[in-house]
Order: sequence, then C-alpha cells, then structure tokens
Amino acid sequence: MLSDLYSNQRFGYSLDIPVSFTRNENSMGGNGLGAQNSDGICITVWGIANPSQETVSGSMTKCAYDIDTVIYKAQGDNWYVLGGIAKDRIVYFKTFVGRASINTLLIRYPKKLGDSAGRVADGILRSFKQGELDTLR
Repeated sequence: MLSDLYSNQRFGYSLDIPVSFTRNENSMGGNGLGAQNSDGICITVWGIANPSQETVSGSMTKCAYDIDTVIYKAQGDNWYVLGGIAKDRIVYFKTFVGRASINTLLIRYPKKLGDSAGRVADGILRSFKQGELDTLR
C-alpha cells in the first residue's frame, strides 16, 4: 500500500498515512491531524504536553474508558496499545508516554469492514514512531 510519511514538527512523532486517505492537518492546531479514507477508516494522531507526569499505566487506564470491550492490550516501558470495540466500531490506541509529552494514535473503523481494515490499521500502527518525549520543542 502506498503511503506518505507524516512527521509532526511540534512533537516529533511520525507515521505512514496511506495515500488514499484525505488529511485534515489544520484540525488540531499543530498538535496532530485527522485523516480518513472512503471506507470509513479514520485516524487521529496528536501530541500533548505532560505537565502532570502521567505514567504509561495511568494513561492506559484512562484510555480504556473509551473502549466498551478491550480485546487487545500490550505494554512496554514507555508505550501501550489498546484495541477493542466501542459501539459499532473497532478502535486501536497506540500511545507513547514521556516526562514532557505524550504521543497518541487512534484508529477507528466500522466492524463490518473486518480483516481488510484490520490489515490497514496494523500497517499504520506499526509505522507510528515516537517523538522526543522528554523535552518539548
């Protein structure tokens, strides 16, 4: 699948966005962007400052409230991935947490799209790379 690399200047994270997606880079004031394809696969990626020193486990717990049924969970030293069902959609969150900032990718798509959308989501999730989490630019 053809993709373009998106790099966020403010938070330094990056990911590959398929060329078939329409981007809305002005929607988040330089913190991130939203994009969607014609099938209804939506991605939102953003960075925020972390002045309260949120932890990986604390962020993951808060994120889980947005998912009705968690079906996938993985965690590392400075990241986590949550996947599940929220209403009639499959959702995935991939988040990197640092002392100064948090970088998050959210992917949503209708359950009816099944495995084909899952493969697209997996490619995007794997391409998401953290920015400099311990200092703000």
